[in-house]
Parts: sequence; C-alpha cells; structure tokens
Amino acid sequence: MQSRPIPSALEVNISERGKTPATIRSWCYDCRQLRKIRYTYIDAGESAQVFNGVIYPTHNYDLPLLGIYLLSLSKKKILVVLDFGPLFRDEAYIAKYVLAAYLDLVDRAEPMTSGAKLDNILQAQLLYLRYRAAKDPARKMFKRFYGKEWTQEYIHGFLFDWEQKLAQLVSNKNRF
Repeated sequence: MQSRPIPSALEVNISERGKTPATIRSWCYDCRQLRKIRYTYIDAGESAQVFNGVIYPTHNYDLPLLGIYLLSLSKKKILVVLDFGPLFRDEAYIAKYVLAAYLDLVDRAEPMTSGAKLDNILQAQLLYLRYRAAKDPARKMFKRFYGKEWTQEYIHGFLFDWEQKLAQLVSNKNRF
C-alpha cells in the first residue's frame, strides 16, 4: 500500500465556527487491487468525533465498495456502520460478496453463556435497540401513512421488538 497525495488545502482544516472548534484530517492510499483508500477524522471534542473510511476497488475488480463509519456524537451516542456498497444488485453478486462476508462472521462467532461479556452484550444490544427505536428515520413516514399508534406498535412490536425482551433479561439478571 502506498500513500496518495491530497491537495494541501484539503488534507487538514481547523474550524473556529460554532461553540466547539473542529479539526478535520484526511489520509489517502492505494494498492494494486484498491484504487483509493481514504480516511477522514473529525475531532470536535466531546460534542463529536467522526471517523469515515471508504475503500474503492480498482476498476478491473468487481469488489463492492466498503464504507466504515464510527461516530461518537456525545458520550452516550455512538454509532458504528460497515457499509458494503455492492456494484450490482443481482442475487449472485450479493451472495458472493455481501451476504457471504457476514455469514462467514456468523460461522466463526463463539457464543457467550455467562459472565461479564454476556452482560456487556445484553446491555449493548439493549442500548442499540432503544436508540434505533427512538431515532428510526422511517418514523415520520410511517406516522404520515399509518398514524401514530400503528407506527409506535410497528417500531416497538416488530422492528425493534427485542427491546422489551432484552430489558427483561437485563432486569432479571440484576435481581440476583
């Protein structure tokens, strides 16, 4: 892998706008199979920390693009996104690259049956479900089409239904 130049005015910038100064830094690389590997880090102190990376394959590979997003939007709101951007939407391509990669992770996963790691997993999944249920971007559309009550039931009773089940598991574990 080798470093690629970035125009100096775009490599680093410090903003003094707003309440918190923010610094943005970028890096760029390439190699034979990947035409561009770019990383950007934004540091706005406790109010926001953002890491974004995108990997673009060289034009003669049919690999999906890979986006990596790590966002900390306060001490309590953390979002991690891995985005396989398939070049094609046909079933064979999706199975070959996107689904296969995830299923490989599933096959190698080791179950936790007790202890602090299991407790951490339960808490993390519960926090994720609560956050997603509260911030679901489709909420406004659902409310417009189907009304407030149906939207609440759909979000909490179907999309993120494990929120209540995990809360009960966590509650039961804390009783002992």
